This record gives sequence, structure tokens and C-alpha cells, in this order.
Amino acid sequence: MRKAIIVLVMSVALSLTLSAQTSSTTNTTCTRSGDYINCNGTTTTTAPPDNSAQIARQQAQDQANYQAGQAVGAAMGNGIAAAIRVHQYHKVIKKYCKQHRGEQWFYRNPQGQLLDSGQCN
Repeated sequence: MRKAIIVLVMSVALSLTLSAQTSSTTNTTCTRSGDYINCNGTTTTTAPPDNSAQIARQQAQDQANYQAGQAVGAAMGNGIAAAIRVHQYHKVIKKYCKQHRGEQWFYRNPQGQLLDSGQCN
């Protein structure tokens, strides 16, 4: 399996390298004079098109998509954490009120600030 992945990666890299190379065209013209043949050839080389602007645009789009994905993931994580905290909050109050019917309850943060309070039913 590992060898197959390495071969696949190398094949893709080779194809990308080959597609970025220049291309050449050779035209040969030959003339005959008696028993002699004279040939002249001309080679035309063309460079690949400059697609650096397209690559830069694609990289910018990929970065924007990545950042959007990060933001969505963070928002989902924060939402799940908030749901867990709310559930935990209600669970603590319910447990306290089960043992202290009719008493008042106070919910404080670790710094001692009052976050909520109520009366047990």
C-alpha cells in the first residue's frame, strides 16, 4: 500500500513537471540535387504559458476556504461546549434542589461572582 502511494505521488509530480516544460517543433526541408540530398531544419521552442497569476488566485482562494473552515469548526466547538456547560449547570441545580427542597440556590463562577440564583421547588 505504501509503495502504491509513493508511486502515485511520484507519477503526479512527474506529470506536473513534464507539463510545465517547454515544447519544441522541428521542421525539416530537404532538397535533392543529383545523388546528393541537402536537408535544413529549423526548431521553434515555445515556453509554457505563465500561469503564476492563476496559481496565486487559487492559493488565495484555498487559504480563504481553509480559514472559513477553521471558523466554522471553532464555532461548532464553542456551541458544543456551551451546550455541555448549560446541561451541567442544570444538572447541578437539579441535584442540589433534590436534596434542599424550598431553599434558595446560588450559582457562582470560580471567582465568586454570582451568575444566577433561584428557589428550589
